[in-house]
Amino acid sequence: MLVKLVSGFVLGCVVGTVLCSQPTPADTSRPNRVTVSVSNKLVIDRLASSLFRCPDRFWPGWKPASLGILLVDVPKENAVIVRGVTSSLDNEKRVTVAPVSYDSLPSHLKQKRVGHAVIPWVFNERMLAVHYASSNEAEIDRVIGLVLHEAFHLSGQSWRVDFGFARGLHFPDNARFRYLRRRIIDDLREAVRSEDFGGIAFWLNEIREKHGLDQKRLLQLDAVEGTAEYVLAIGSSIASQGCDENERVILEGAFARMDAKWRDQSAYSVTAFPDVEAYVIGAYSGLLLRRAGYPGWEKAVEKGQPMLHLLVQQVAAKARAEDPELDARIQQEVELRNDFIEPKLDALRASLRSSQHTVVSVPRARLGSLVPLYGYVTYEAESADDVLIALGARVQAYLDDFFGSLELRGKDVLLSNHTPCGSYRQAVFTVAKGSTTEIGGGVKIVDANVFAEIGTTIKRADGKVPWLCVPP
Repeated sequence: MLVKLVSGFVLGCVVGTVLCSQPTPADTSRPNRVTVSVSNKLVIDRLASSLFRCPDRFWPGWKPASLGILLVDVPKENAVIVRGVTSSLDNEKRVTVAPVSYDSLPSHLKQKRVGHAVIPWVFNERMLAVHYASSNEAEIDRVIGLVLHEAFHLSGQSWRVDFGFARGLHFPDNARFRYLRRRIIDDLREAVRSEDFGGIAFWLNEIREKHGLDQKRLLQLDAVEGTAEYVLAIGSSIASQGCDENERVILEGAFARMDAKWRDQSAYSVTAFPDVEAYVIGAYSGLLLRRAGYPGWEKAVEKGQPMLHLLVQQVAAKARAEDPELDARIQQEVELRNDFIEPKLDALRASLRSSQHTVVSVPRARLGSLVPLYGYVTYEAESADDVLIALGARVQAYLDDFFGSLELRGKDVLLSNHTPCGSYRQAVFTVAKGSTTEIGGGVKIVDANVFAEIGTTIKRADGKVPWLCVPP
């Protein structure tokens, strides 16, 4: 494995995917311009000796060599771009490393949130940006996992239907469906030890027979997040053990990571935040398929076959006893959640039609990570497509130095591909009509949950409802 350090560069222009920049003079007072922090070096070394050396062990056919990753060690204010390349001379994998001046990063990449991945447009190319703070082996391992999960979304899932799948729960949520998914997760974990898939087949049969539409809504989510979480598990193990380690050891490490990550959390989070189901079901299904040596399962998944269905397609169902205590708890949680969500959806839908509100649309790619405090929810609208809402969204984003800044504090946000602003991925929210003030060619917004200074907006209208569109 070779690591090629391209040092002494500041942020410059881009020609293709090559930094076009000028050398900086030696400056010991600003070491982050020409050096790589200890934590960044550890992450780079792990990626160079795993993902960029043996990507087929992560997922057959994945070609991450052209993937650009911006690593930001937040406490050290140290930034570096790493990219895998293949030598044309000896075909040996290596990594090109380009330290970047933290001061010269665009404003929206100087965020202080740690353990966080975004996929912005950086330097005229789509690049994975990861901000983190790590001081020990366990934390470095988590950073590696985060990078691998998001990198697979970015460059390993060309087969996915982009943004064409539901997240979270579908309102009103169904308690029995949540219960069945939870029982499948419990039996998947047990199957790691027992290799008995009969209970999984039993619960899945009921889903197929009685909850077909609920299941259909989540097939893409299970595939997209499930495969990425599987790559996190298997890839983190490979990054720790090395590409040459045998399959048994790699799988043991992957199962251990999933067990440590989800066992303590999922008893609560799987039902409180249904998105989690897709991560856990997908990761365990993929690892069990791999351990069983199921031929070509990855290609089957790419063509639309659910991993869970592949796992049990030739398995006889074995009846399992009900768990009345778990069932009662999930019923109570779902009832409370439905009661909480209904008025929020009603209020958002009313504001989108109200002339007393202004609707603001921001390109989704400019926001980086949108964190919904109360999760995602879909509901059936007048059109044939379900509508996706992020409940209680929090984000602090610099749209960039030209467009300005935006902060949402617990704001309910509609995520849409088609609005009066155009056809592209958008985050849409409303503000009280009197909360906007024109400044130059832009707008200042001061609302209960929204604070923004946007340098450029385009005005649109939907009937009597005004829209402000941030250009893509």
